[in-house]
Amino acid sequence: KMEDWLGLYGYGKLLSEQTVQPTRREHESNNGYLTRIDTWEEKQERGYAAIRSRCGLNAREELKGVNQVDAALAKLKSRFQPKGSAIFQQLDQNYAGLTLEHCKSVSEFAEKLR
Repeated sequence: KMEDWLGLYGYGKLLSEQTVQPTRREHESNNGYLTRIDTWEEKQERGYAAIRSRCGLNAREELKGVNQVDAALAKLKSRFQPKGSAIFQQLDQNYAGLTLEHCKSVSEFAEKLR
């Protein structure tokens, strides 16, 4: 999952705690504040680039006008994540196509059957 990748590489907080641009802290210097904003914007750019790098043409088109990590993932999920019967159909198709012949061992077959 993309959320796992973002978390692994230090961008996970962009999905939870750092979804909006930082605000100025009390008694914070102008340079300190600008540095925090620059850091946040750079993380947003890198996280967004990571998401786009995994997208096909349709998903890239869907992301036009979006430039924040949390908004990009939300938009992609709402548009492309299977819902309801689509998930059941995929599971049914996987089950129907599963044969011991396509597995390297009985253990692998049993694992896929779960």
